[in-house]
Amino acid sequence: MPSEKYKEEENRISEALEILRKNPGQKIKPLARGTSQLNRRPTHKRLTEDQERAIILWMNDLDDRGIPPTVRMIKNYADKVLQNMHPGADNPPQLGDRWVYRFLKRLPKEYVKMKQKTIDPKRHLAEDPSFIQAWFDRLETAIERYKITPSNIWNFDKSGFQIGQGGDEEVVTRYHGTTAIQVDVGTALGLA
Repeated sequence: MPSEKYKEEENRISEALEILRKNPGQKIKPLARGTSQLNRRPTHKRLTEDQERAIILWMNDLDDRGIPPTVRMIKNYADKVLQNMHPGADNPPQLGDRWVYRFLKRLPKEYVKMKQKTIDPKRHLAEDPSFIQAWFDRLETAIERYKITPSNIWNFDKSGFQIGQGGDEEVVTRYHGTTAIQVDVGTALGLA
């Protein structure tokens, strides 16, 4: 009858072989030392793989709606995910400034960081400001009548008009073949 120590050793070897099957490029030396260190999250990684997958799902949802997230939006969302791990903390942890760029490098190749451009100022000079103003007045009336909150206002046409984003910004998208443009509300109305 094998001893407990023998069974533990057999389990460690089986575990190491399984890891080697899943990761053929894995070096043997760490496996020989034991697998307990291999299954831990690296100390420099603040989010788990599941949390990063949740961020990717959120990015995909926005991208599918025609609102590709900006680098700043991804960082803010990831900070919220991290802070949800520490509810009620006086000083909730935050990710470093470079985290989002390292995260973007880990994304599959289908994701591309591209610059989302504003419409050329000459183009919107051709628009009639009184017509645009009347449209925004009707929008304001509808927002008040139906009590629409800012969080429920989304892209509303295929030109990529986005409230709150006026300048050229980098976005992360899977649809890099399409052209994304946006309009600064203040500039479009001649207020800027």
